[in-house]
Amino acid sequence: MEEGPWTLAQRPWVLEKWSPESITVKKGVESVHTWVRFPNLILQFWNPEMLRKIGNHIGNPKFSDSTTTGMEKIAYARLCIEVSAKEKLSGLVPLVNERDQEFQQKVVYEWLPPRCSHCHLFGHTDNSCREK
Repeated sequence: MEEGPWTLAQRPWVLEKWSPESITVKKGVESVHTWVRFPNLILQFWNPEMLRKIGNHIGNPKFSDSTTTGMEKIAYARLCIEVSAKEKLSGLVPLVNERDQEFQQKVVYEWLPPRCSHCHLFGHTDNSCREK
């Protein structure tokens, strides 16, 4: 199980070691891991350091898939990123190319669970929030 990353039904799975202090019942989740695509990403950004910097605009980048690492499909770069329910997720990331020109890079989230903007947790929507 340590070889990861693991994906099931296009969703990243993260295993955490259990301890007696672990909370077994949660009413929501503060952060999730999700696959994020950057379509038509300029080749100058196709290196681990730059991909991590781009990912930092969204959340906490964890790893890229083997297709991205090997540059096998340059239609998009793909990263697994831990995103917080406390942060509003953007569909664009500001970048600067090698000619110092700013542009907006499109961001595609492959999957996100329902998010409540009231209590800032994943797992339910504002309409079903119990803390309202």
